[in-house]
Amino acid sequence: MKKKNLFINQVFNSITNFDSYKDVSTHNLSSTFIYFFILILIYSIIVTIGITYSTRAKISKAQDFVRNEITDLNYSDGKLSVNNDEYSSYYGDYIIIDTSENANIENSNAQVILARENFYIKAEGNIFEFSYKNFFDQNVNKNTLVDALDANKYTGLIIAISLLGGFIVLSISTLLDILVIALIGFIMSRISGNNNIRYKNAFNMATHAITLSVILGMVYFLVNTFTGFYVKYFSTMYTLLATIYMATAVLLLNADENNK
Repeated sequence: MKKKNLFINQVFNSITNFDSYKDVSTHNLSSTFIYFFILILIYSIIVTIGITYSTRAKISKAQDFVRNEITDLNYSDGKLSVNNDEYSSYYGDYIIIDTSENANIENSNAQVILARENFYIKAEGNIFEFSYKNFFDQNVNKNTLVDALDANKYTGLIIAISLLGGFIVLSISTLLDILVIALIGFIMSRISGNNNIRYKNAFNMATHAITLSVILGMVYFLVNTFTGFYVKYFSTMYTLLATIYMATAVLLLNADENNK
């Protein structure tokens, strides 16, 4: 409990108390990295919640699509038959299903085309062809497909992949931001004549300076996932806010040094 409170206090001070950055700058790198990884772990959990929710929703939507829009489906020996091989279009012609012998692939404007022996994906003027045999080696009918599209079966896997992948990606991307912000702070201190701030000190401060940006990133990710709300220049504001925190901390340290 003590460690938890200590972390919460560091978060609070990083956001509201610029005087704490003087002490932060002298921390061991091990303490800084512990703070960093706890912060990223929390961020990864938030991202995992959002990805799990959205992925489950998409799988359930696909299940409803098959259940309600497909009257009959059969796949065997590498050949697919859907709705008695009649032409069908869905989602504004985004998906075309035509399992007849004379399916017109070239002239279709769809992005995804399900044909008799192959399925096609169109992207940037190119048509990518994939054989069902490369992906399915068992017979499939409508009931087995509906059963396979049960979101509950994949929840554990989605959580595991999202948490691990999110932690790795967020660690790398956030660390790169911190390295750049620390460099900016280090250069500022040198320009202002304060030679007491080394890059290690700047790195410690930058790790805490990015705290509010990370928290806002968590909130924005959840809002975007559940409502679709989008902020065009959020990533720019994310970095700018952390840089402002860093610059303010350096200026206050310089002012304190000058007073001495």
